[in-house]
Amino acid sequence: MFARCRNSLAAGLAFGLAGCTDKDITSYRVPKDAAVAAAAPAPAPAAAPSAPATMDLRWAAPAGWQAQPASGLRIASFAAPGPDGTSADVSVVTFGGAGGDVLANINRWRGQLKLEPVTAAQLPALIEALATPAGSFSIADILGGSAGGAPATRILGAWLEVSGRVWFFKMMGPQPAVAAQRDAFFALLRSVHPDAGVPAPAAAATTPFVVAGADQSDSASLRWQAPAAWRAKPVSAMRKGSYGVGPEATPADLSVTAFPGDVGGLAANVNRWRGQVGLPELEPSAVPGATETLTAHGLTFTLVDCAGTADAGGQRILAALVSWQGATWFFKLTGPDTVVEGARPAFLSFLQTVQAP
Repeated sequence: MFARCRNSLAAGLAFGLAGCTDKDITSYRVPKDAAVAAAAPAPAPAAAPSAPATMDLRWAAPAGWQAQPASGLRIASFAAPGPDGTSADVSVVTFGGAGGDVLANINRWRGQLKLEPVTAAQLPALIEALATPAGSFSIADILGGSAGGAPATRILGAWLEVSGRVWFFKMMGPQPAVAAQRDAFFALLRSVHPDAGVPAPAAAATTPFVVAGADQSDSASLRWQAPAAWRAKPVSAMRKGSYGVGPEATPADLSVTAFPGDVGGLAANVNRWRGQVGLPELEPSAVPGATETLTAHGLTFTLVDCAGTADAGGQRILAALVSWQGATWFFKLTGPDTVVEGARPAFLSFLQTVQAP
């Protein structure tokens, strides 16, 4: 059987300010110390990194992006065209160390969009992961409110730690412009790689970031085959897969998400899930006994089953987590107890279709 838990993932990494794009439509090389003099001093790491303090990165700017002067903290700057003459601002900056506190940086961005700050417990719902040749990016997609008939402002931000530095790629502009250039932005991120004396890969602007199922070809994502009876729902910046399961009147929700690192560890995630359905926390020593494992295609899943209390609305969470390429993937089924129980065999069969590309 499974264990009982709650879904609230803790993802780390710091956010900085700025926009992102490249100076040319071809590959772009960042000098090792280009941003050091311009950037505000960052606290030195507690221990010297094992790799050099800086590293050249290369990337390819999408076709149609217009290079802008890279002033101030910016290593590269672009205007990404949107509909009706609008455009989004894209920037690349880098800092030594970890680049600050992720919560503070996300709330700074939210403040730019006149949104209320979030708490640390809300961070997992705001952060996505993307594997690239340079490492795993953490990504946030933040939409502001609209006023006076003007379109809302949106921020797409991504950050990556490599060789003792943190790199920030950020797109900001009117929602229609950012939406139009979203796939191009993720193609830019996928093209980022350490400089090894070879050209950067082409940044195909048509390649989407999210993966909805096993028939997709994104090499940065796991693949799977959803049961025919599950109803595919729109994916988002956070969800790599999304399905409605069970009766349409009272469906359960199936989500697939991924975050860098171990996301706080097994005990923290199990107890967050338990809290969501009104169950008490388990001592860390008791968590392994409340879980089960399943192995398929070389992946080992940890399974958790959290049947909630009546006070929590009789909800149930059936979830599995698996580590792959430096990130933790979560497959989570949430809904009424009876619906989740009925979908349990299909959920287990679904997990057995999950595989690396």
